Amino acid sequence: MDSLSTRATAGAFNAEVIVGPQLLGVIIAAILFGIHTLQTYIYFQHFPRDRFFVKVMVSVVWVLETAHMALVIAGLYQMAVTNFGHPDRFNTVPKTLSVSVFTTAGVYCIVPLFMVYRIKVLSGSWILVAILAPLTIARSITSSVLAGISLATHSILVFSAKYEWLLTISLTLGVVTDVLLSGLLVFLLSRKRGESKFRELNKIMDKLIVYTIESGLVTALFSLVNMVALLTMPHNWIWLGILVVVPKVYANSLLASLNGRLYVKRDGHVQFLSGSSGLHTNGATGGQSSAVAFPPTQPAIQISKTSEMYVDGVGNISSDRDDDLEMMKVGRGR
Repeated sequence: MDSLSTRATAGAFNAEVIVGPQLLGVIIAAILFGIHTLQTYIYFQHFPRDRFFVKVMVSVVWVLETAHMALVIAGLYQMAVTNFGHPDRFNTVPKTLSVSVFTTAGVYCIVPLFMVYRIKVLSGSWILVAILAPLTIARSITSSVLAGISLATHSILVFSAKYEWLLTISLTLGVVTDVLLSGLLVFLLSRKRGESKFRELNKIMDKLIVYTIESGLVTALFSLVNMVALLTMPHNWIWLGILVVVPKVYANSLLASLNGRLYVKRDGHVQFLSGSSGLHTNGATGGQSSAVAFPPTQPAIQISKTSEMYVDGVGNISSDRDDDLEMMKVGRGR
């Protein structure tokens, strides 16, 4: 055993900073996993028309989170039960915890890349993709490398001391990426809002902006707290306990942004009228309506359609995709 591990083993064993952080981390992670599972169920119940790749992404994230939850529970069992009465064993990283970081790396890659895709849809800029995608992938790669190193390293203290620089880089990439992605999405959504002249559409954009800010701040905050804990307390497992929670925060922020459209859909709908009446937007609660007038036409058959706004998983806003007309009437154009 190396000198650092020997000194740690010789010292007094403190369960509060070794087992305690992992226990609290796993409990919080389990609660968040339950919320994530419920959100996943709600998503598939209410958004069957979303793009296929979005539904696949949601499924893959849930599978990764399920595997992560099982692995961290196994790691906690080894620490609290298998190693009970053997303080010298607590300096060794449970293999299941090391493997769980691979699933975390997958979540770190999928969720931010989806945000990059949303930025591409809103901005149409491949330059932003070329800048942001490598940052996201770099974080995922560093997390995978750290997982591999921890599997080969027998001492948690040696690992945190020798590879603190790589851990810091990984966590810093997380904070920077979260802030950049959220900031750009807020900017692009705000710009879209400024281009709209419809009150109901502006309300939808306002809600999307709020959801983006909230999810971005939460994920960035957890990554920042994790980094501070590592830099200030590298010789205990508090930072590792926080690390268990972070991927659950990412998964829930993803589903919150997708399911947030339920509240958007309740607040407004759009009425499309062909012929002389133009496009009308109406409040769901019977508020005033606004209109864009089209040039008058000759007397003709007028077909009207009332449908809800549909906001897809990537942030596109469109009318209802169903082709059935809810109302048809024959009359004369005014």
